[in-house]
Amino acid sequence: MNISSISSRAASPDASDWLDEAEVAKLTPAMLVERAREIRDLAASFAQEAERMRRPADAVISAMRRAGIFYHFVPARYGGREFGLQTFIDIVTTVAEGCASSAWVMSFYMQHNLLLSQFPLQAQEEIFSKYPYVLAPVTTAPPGKAVPVDGGYRLSGYWKYTSGVVHANWLMLAAFVERNNVPAEMRLFMLPVEQARVIDKWYVDGLAATGSQDVAVDNLIVPEHLSMEFEKIRSGVGHGKEMQQSHLFSLAVDVLLNVSSSSPAIGAARACVGHFRKRLLERSPIGADGKPDIRPSSMARLAEATLAAETAELLLREAADRAEAAARARQTLTAEQRLRIRSHIVYAVKHAKKAVQIVSDAAGTSAHSLDNPIQRAVRDVVMISSHTVYDWDIAMDLLGRVLTDTVSENMLLHHSAGQVG
Repeated sequence: MNISSISSRAASPDASDWLDEAEVAKLTPAMLVERAREIRDLAASFAQEAERMRRPADAVISAMRRAGIFYHFVPARYGGREFGLQTFIDIVTTVAEGCASSAWVMSFYMQHNLLLSQFPLQAQEEIFSKYPYVLAPVTTAPPGKAVPVDGGYRLSGYWKYTSGVVHANWLMLAAFVERNNVPAEMRLFMLPVEQARVIDKWYVDGLAATGSQDVAVDNLIVPEHLSMEFEKIRSGVGHGKEMQQSHLFSLAVDVLLNVSSSSPAIGAARACVGHFRKRLLERSPIGADGKPDIRPSSMARLAEATLAAETAELLLREAADRAEAAARARQTLTAEQRLRIRSHIVYAVKHAKKAVQIVSDAAGTSAHSLDNPIQRAVRDVVMISSHTVYDWDIAMDLLGRVLTDTVSENMLLHHSAGQVG
């Protein structure tokens, strides 16, 4: 295992791939979706190499930067575009058709610029004046420890699953602040990635190309303005709601996490079904009518998998619309309302998993060859579905308690505590 702050990372991004103001101003949702299709094809061509490297290919991340993808959620006052959730889903699901790991990292890079907008004005001005956007993983697991000192906090801890740390320039790390006679408060801390040690322990079978390595920090002093109350960020009532005009900065971030992390699963499932359809058309004998003579059982599996993938996408998009409608109304969702929306996304991921499993069972042994995109989609979607936010039993237990009015606010908040990523 490699333990290093340098050798397990790609070179930090520089200004070579930033767009100028005129180029950013021309960006439209349709343009970004079209460019996402090009990135999808590039990511697919690098998919096997990315898995071998256990991180996204440098060329793919660079293409995302040159396409202007990461300006999506940046506040307009800092030169960003402030596009909505449906465009976000379009972009992420499209790239995921080529490589779910690359789409997973991209989705969090995009989303976390919105998180930065919830930090104090001084933090936003300091960072966005130097960078048009941040490539900043967020991790809460397990929380670190922060001790108040003059002007800030002394931060220490060991965090897992920092998706995107390989190409990152900043980190957002959660830690509990301990004060005398006061209950511990969780805060999110921002720091340049060079101030942390990156520990390469990412050896997994699904989402293998995300480079979701561990990081550690020892007694690092973080200024006060580079920290923010976790609960305010999670529920969408941080500084962004006060400072920015767009409704996007009133979004509940735990719901946004679900949208971010489920979109790669939906895109991968959609691609998996597409590969299966192509496989049936190409490998079936030609009948007397000149058309492929596909077995009825295979037709049925294709239809069932298609419906599962389409249902997953419909559920996700409807949940995103509900979250965005509340933000437009400047409505702060309660923990119960957020749970109800998240439950639909949990169910969407369950359908995405069902779609790839149907294909896996029906596609034959050669579909499990390591160069076959079907097996890759199965591994990636199953890995996504194992994420803590998609724990089926917990999600359904909580929803059942909501439906019977037997859930407490503390229980809902406890379940949400780790759901920022």
